[in-house]
Amino acid sequence: YLLPSPVPKPGDLIEIFRRGYSHWAVYVGYGCVVHLVPPREYAGGVSLFANEGVGRELLYVMVGSNRYQVNNKYDDSDPPLPPSQIVHRALKLVGKMVPYNLLNNNCEHFATRLRSGVPRSDQVCSKAPVDQPLPGYLSALILSQCSSSFSLSLSISHPLTLGVL
Repeated sequence: YLLPSPVPKPGDLIEIFRRGYSHWAVYVGYGCVVHLVPPREYAGGVSLFANEGVGRELLYVMVGSNRYQVNNKYDDSDPPLPPSQIVHRALKLVGKMVPYNLLNNNCEHFATRLRSGVPRSDQVCSKAPVDQPLPGYLSALILSQCSSSFSLSLSISHPLTLGVL
């Protein structure tokens, strides 16, 4: 992995560059991040909606051989919460299962919600209507997903609302 510049500080968003998409996490200090952990075993296909666990692990383990960087790109429009509050909110969710929705509750939404309280992601086309057939948007969705394993699910889930946030 490559050492990012600047070195992450507690509460920073970490963008991990994976093949075809970016995965997002929140740095919580001591070399660790909190992020959505994809389910390990699926039958294959495309997962647009599922449940994922919130995990805490060492940054270098999660990154593997990928590049990563500190990316607090929304701070101008969505001021971050104090670092201690971001870290507390993140750690409070470790071990919990949360709904995953590629369009409006993916790993970037999760991380930005922890940092500022505002879920944002520019990885997906926000104008793609979820009630339309998928094929017209499928290739863009596949490229911007935040899980390495997928299953096909056509049920529509609602955006995550966490009482702790």
